[in-house]
Amino acid sequence: MNPNSPDSTKRPRGRPANLEPTVEWKIMIPENLAAPVELLCLDPVRMKPAFGARSAYISRLIREDLERRKLIEAA
Repeated sequence: MNPNSPDSTKRPRGRPANLEPTVEWKIMIPENLAAPVELLCLDPVRMKPAFGARSAYISRLIREDLERRKLIEAA
């Protein structure tokens, strides 16, 4: 492929970089809570949760709760 051709647009490769630093937590979740989350995050093609979907979902829930409690400012 010719790098000077108009069809050769540069696209980022891999997953996008995190805008905020992250921390790894290993937590245990009751199965009756985890199962519906797995269904919400399911990638229908791969039949498993999409990469990062659970983290995004849980992060959103925590952020909303902390904003409601006025422990952090709304983004």
